Amino acid sequence: MKRKLYLCFMIMPVLYTIMMLNNRRFGSINNVLAIVIYALICLILGISIMKFYEMFCNKKYYTHIAIILLIFIDMGIKIIIYSILNRPIILFRDILEVSISKNINQNALLNYFNISYSFWIIIIIKILFAMLIIVTYKYFIKRSGGEFFSYINLAFILFFSASFCSLLDSICYGYTLDYILFVDFMCCDIKDFYVDVGVGLFLIYYYKQNLCAVNTSKEIRENENNL
Repeated sequence: MKRKLYLCFMIMPVLYTIMMLNNRRFGSINNVLAIVIYALICLILGISIMKFYEMFCNKKYYTHIAIILLIFIDMGIKIIIYSILNRPIILFRDILEVSISKNINQNALLNYFNISYSFWIIIIIKILFAMLIIVTYKYFIKRSGGEFFSYINLAFILFFSASFCSLLDSICYGYTLDYILFVDFMCCDIKDFYVDVGVGLFLIYYYKQNLCAVNTSKEIRENENNL
């Protein structure tokens, strides 16, 4: 059952596939291979982050430490790449490469609809979005709990880390510094995968919650029938 739930980490690649089909962008086998590699990265990262979280979730201040670590990983990679990368590093020719891309619109949704805002508007939007994540997290703390809370907690750790990294990008560079280039598909960075994994964790959380509710309801009916 747990292995099947790992497929939830591939929800974002599935959504991107639907978008590509809608835009008729599957023009070659390279596009297909790019989406497959993207899905595998989401799956591997999702499983790895969950395993790491399960090892340290009982430690004191684990939430704060996890956020700091995730931010450090994202910004550290960018500092290294921005400092030393002079030309693209080709991993799979015409499919995947490491290449600096300056995302001026700083948001995948804005890029998709070709919408642009001024620097300060983007900063304000990112601050408000980070605050919204915190408020929503506090709401879930009050509403949720029990054995499945760890999934939602980890999801919000990833969402807030990605949001803060995005804000730091705007402050430090004036744009989002992307470097993972899926040729003819998209360009992203590690924090984008934080979001992808976080969405998968949300799906796992709701699936387990609903499954638990169904099982509880069955037990109640069975007990009533036995009376």
